[in-house]
Amino acid sequence: MRIITLTTLLLGITLLLAGCSDPGEETYNRGVKALNAGKPAEARVLFLRALDENPHIAEAYLNLGRIDIKQGTFTKARENTLNALEMLEKNQKTIISGATWKEQAALACNNMASIAFQQALELNKRENSSPTESERLLDEAKSWLAKAVEMDPENETIQKNRVFIQKWEKQE
Repeated sequence: MRIITLTTLLLGITLLLAGCSDPGEETYNRGVKALNAGKPAEARVLFLRALDENPHIAEAYLNLGRIDIKQGTFTKARENTLNALEMLEKNQKTIISGATWKEQAALACNNMASIAFQQALELNKRENSSPTESERLLDEAKSWLAKAVEMDPENETIQKNRVFIQKWEKQE
């Protein structure tokens, strides 16, 4: 009888622990919901709170970078996205169910390409900008996309961005 009780207790504890998420994950998930609902300011607060609860949630940095890209704050976008990429490569894990760390890292590389490309476009609009700096940023964007493709060759968004930059280059 003791063995059955002990086994039942251990099984219950195991099931309970299996259902628990890491600190910050629930807050992170609420941030994703807010971002998907078109509420980037609320999402930013939740992602930052998730990082306070658990500073190792790479995806929170990745999403902060996405928000920064959309808001045109590319310096901050670079910082957040590079933080995400560094964590993903170091820890080689993701909190995203059904995804691999490489898929998330590929998205970070894709976002880095987007940042570099957007900065190159901004430089091209300025009258007194340096063409070499614009070319350097374009080369950086292509390099990031190549790394993204290497990590996740099946990702359609990354492939589309790669083709877009190739077409854009031909028009220049």
